Amino acid sequence: MALPDRVRGGIRPSQSVTWKRESGEAEDLTGARHLLDAAGLTYRVHTRVGQAAAEICDLARELAVDQIVIGTRGQGAAAAAIMGSVASETVEKAPVPVLVVKN
Repeated sequence: MALPDRVRGGIRPSQSVTWKRESGEAEDLTGARHLLDAAGLTYRVHTRVGQAAAEICDLARELAVDQIVIGTRGQGAAAAAIMGSVASETVEKAPVPVLVVKN
């Protein structure tokens, strides 16, 4: 599948994209890597251990990023109220604007 010159969220092929996941998480980033490679985007994978939102915000500060783009799983308000929402907490604590993309 070909991606447009300007990908959702305003990322251009010349920009760097950083993927972050928590250590031990079973999520496979292969699909995302294929999409980024097909679009000609450069990216780096960062693996961190800790509370997800705090680690995302710390990494954003360390890398001096302009924006954080984060996806949601769409678990609904009840699940978010019980377990908390990484996206919501990231928006709350982020040092830069956050674009939340609904899954």
